Amino acid sequence: LEVFADLFPGLGEALERAGFTKDDTAPVMALGAADSTPAPPDADTRPLTREELKAFLYAQDRAYGGFVGGALGWLPQLEAGLKEGYILGAALWRDGKPVSGATVIVGGTVGELAGVFTDAALRRRGLAERVCRPLLEAFFAQGGGLCWLSAAPGAEGLYRRLGFREVGTQVNYSGPGG
Repeated sequence: LEVFADLFPGLGEALERAGFTKDDTAPVMALGAADSTPAPPDADTRPLTREELKAFLYAQDRAYGGFVGGALGWLPQLEAGLKEGYILGAALWRDGKPVSGATVIVGGTVGELAGVFTDAALRRRGLAERVCRPLLEAFFAQGGGLCWLSAAPGAEGLYRRLGFREVGTQVNYSGPGG
């Protein structure tokens, strides 16, 4: 369960009394269309095709430290989202493999930047920024007005460079019994 704690200040206590366990907290950050900066052209970064999704998910899974293939459960949702336009995805490719990528999940004029990853051996080289800028540009170009995210530990600098500003705190809870 994900809760925007600033909107529901008493909910956390109530959830914990009901047996929920607080797992973690993360800053919620937002970027408006007017604050987004255009991406320079980048021949190595391009939108995802449906055929490239499996490679994208395998690379994302490895970057997050998961077992190879664990993220494939998202494949049907990503395929449908790309086809129907409620998910945008982009990746940076090297030697035919995605080394950095991200998605925006679209709901009307609001999007969530999610699943941002970079191969562990290639981090701290600006690759995620190279992927996110054109992806955000595409989201805003299609009429998006606001994009938000919950920042993973240590990722706030990337999102600030992209123009995101902290607007609150997300708290994640596990239900009773896990």
